[in-house]
Amino acid sequence: MGDRADTASSPSAQNTTLLWRKTDFHGKVAIVEEISTTGEPAAIGFAADRNNLTADGRDISHITVGVLDTQCRVVPGADNKNSFEIQGEGTIIGVDNGNLLAMRISKASAERLFTGCV
Repeated sequence: MGDRADTASSPSAQNTTLLWRKTDFHGKVAIVEEISTTGEPAAIGFAADRNNLTADGRDISHITVGVLDTQCRVVPGADNKNSFEIQGEGTIIGVDNGNLLAMRISKASAERLFTGCV
């Protein structure tokens, strides 16, 4: 099988696409993979690990927060600090960005992004 990589890029590093084409033994394209860089941060996205909670004071939900570009892709270089608050009943029991090198447990309601997410 043969490999070929093509790039389609703009003058900046943003919105650059790498196309990887793998061909079979007959020269026919068998696999195409595409990797693209992200654009400028444009929005904040939220995703919960569950849709329903029991109001018993013991149920929890993990919320992932990410900085997104205009195409809703996580911007991995975003590292700004974000603060969180809950309106209504509920409590923030911890905020973490997934950086294993940080070696701390955060009970605060603010955290710096790591690879674009908290």
